[in-house]
Amino acid sequence: IPPQVVFEILSPGNTPSEMTRKLLFYQRYGVEEYYIYDPQKKELSGFLRNEQVLEEIENLDNWISPRLGIRFTIKETGLELFYPDGQPFTSYTQERERAEAEAQKAQSERERAEAERERAEAEAQKAEAERERAEAERERAEAEAQKAQSERERAEAEAQKAQSEAQKAQSERERAEKLAAKLRELGIDPEQL
Repeated sequence: IPPQVVFEILSPGNTPSEMTRKLLFYQRYGVEEYYIYDPQKKELSGFLRNEQVLEEIENLDNWISPRLGIRFTIKETGLELFYPDGQPFTSYTQERERAEAEAQKAQSERERAEAERERAEAEAQKAEAERERAEAERERAEAEAQKAQSERERAEAEAQKAQSEAQKAQSERERAEKLAAKLRELGIDPEQL
């Protein structure tokens, strides 16, 4: 199967007779479209198959390839090609720059993600430290509450002991007063004893 579309980029070594032979070769083997671009002169020529013959295309400025749908524009800076959607073809340099920009963007995104991961990790550590501090504070408060409870219980025991002592002392006084009263009834002065 012959190629349907051929692009030739001339170099200083290409001769007119060589290019004529190529044109005849492509014509014989059924090429549909044949384009020749001279980057030195910034000139484009093209041929389109009409039955068995490749006929020269008169005006190639804003020409659209019937097979590929790409558009050719000739400017002072050289040949520009556009995809069927109107987007320009990009050069190797432009593609390399785009790839480098994408790589830099990806690297920046990786660095941003790493910084975010480190920030999240620091936040997690901070939260864990805060949780541990709160746990220690809760344990301290619990210990204080237990200590206060023990103090209350000891104070209550002391108060009960004191009350018991007071009741005992009161009971002793009452018994002593009864005894003194009995002695007085018997005519004995308890103060003299």
